[in-house]
Amino acid sequence: MSAPDAFICLANLLNRPLPMAYLVKDSYGQTQAHHTTLENVKRKLPVLYGHFESLRYEPSNWLGCWFESLFTHGLSLDHVCRVFDAYVFEGDAFLVRTAVAVLMALEGRLYGTEKDIHDLISWESRVPGRPKRPYWDVGSPNDFMDLVKEAGKKDEPSHTPNSS
Repeated sequence: MSAPDAFICLANLLNRPLPMAYLVKDSYGQTQAHHTTLENVKRKLPVLYGHFESLRYEPSNWLGCWFESLFTHGLSLDHVCRVFDAYVFEGDAFLVRTAVAVLMALEGRLYGTEKDIHDLISWESRVPGRPKRPYWDVGSPNDFMDLVKEAGKKDEPSHTPNSS
């Protein structure tokens, strides 16, 4: 695909309701995205949800950078390409499932202090001028997409923490 066509595709992805809520600072849209994502985290990862609640770790500390960048700040190019491909067809609900899948993959590393969590998953961990952080270890692209699929299932929590 040519550079202009690739730019048009990216602009079209960012013009969807969920990422646009973050790009234009639409507080209602952001609140809705936070609520939907946290409800899914509570259902799929109740222990992690409780840990975030006990720390009062706000979703604005991490969800904004994930949704605004469409996960390009933390996932490798191979992972992001798979996310983009599915997002084109499945819409904003897919981004919520992707957020839950990232938490599922990183769960074992998210039970530390607020600083530990922030250093791993926040936007500030990828700021230019700071030491470059490696991409999140979320498994192979196929394994990660399986987690995204699992994150969308309506059943009870079945995920066990990943200790990596």
